[in-house]
Amino acid sequence: MAIGDYIKNLYDEKGFSYQSMRDKNTALGLLANNIELPSMLSTVGKIKGKKLLDVGCGGGIHIHEYLKKQAIVSGVDQSKTMIALAKNKNPLVDLKVAKVEKLPFQKSTFDIVTSSLVVDYIDNLEKAFLEVARVLKKNGLFIFSDRSVFWNSMKSFELDGFHGRGIGYFIDNKSGEVINFGDGVNEYIKKSEWFKGWKNKYHKRTFSTYIQALNKAGFVLIDYIDCKPVSSFKKKFPYEYSVYSNFPVFSIYVCKKK
Repeated sequence: MAIGDYIKNLYDEKGFSYQSMRDKNTALGLLANNIELPSMLSTVGKIKGKKLLDVGCGGGIHIHEYLKKQAIVSGVDQSKTMIALAKNKNPLVDLKVAKVEKLPFQKSTFDIVTSSLVVDYIDNLEKAFLEVARVLKKNGLFIFSDRSVFWNSMKSFELDGFHGRGIGYFIDNKSGEVINFGDGVNEYIKKSEWFKGWKNKYHKRTFSTYIQALNKAGFVLIDYIDCKPVSSFKKKFPYEYSVYSNFPVFSIYVCKKK
């Protein structure tokens, strides 16, 4: 089964449980709410009066914030459960069940298209990016977030009673043996369990793959932002603040339609 179809079924079935975890101070909610969300809001900047489409809008958390910035917002998500949640949170917004590969809008409709932590679920990046370009106006912006290139390249390791996660190598001073950890060049499907019963799957991709797909769709990358936690995060979670300030877990791509 394609990753996109698997994720659709997962959110359709367990979307309410996911949103409950997302809204609470779980690891899932803490990272998204204190790092990715504020970084996206800062990146989109002043959007008053701008027509904005949020792709993979989930439960409508980002849409709710874009409305506060007085944007004219629409949203799509392939999961009917997530759209129901988004409508409950944003009853006056135009929200549709749809895939990014086939957006239900006319060409050159939007000034901005956003997408938060969704692109790694997309099976055909070029097709999806072409569809985003179609609904964007000339010189429109496509702003999307993903796990950072750095974070995606890290792997867990164990050595002589130590365990950790990173990129690099150890050298045994006695034998000269080199132990490598991390992987920045290979692409494959990764799996993780965010909470009990939620088995996530996503594409681990390289930076060059994103750039090539963007270029083929007629975009130019104009900015790349490593997301950092908000300062208020430091008071409650000083250790996590230190880690995620130095090792970015999310990044944002800012792309302009040619």
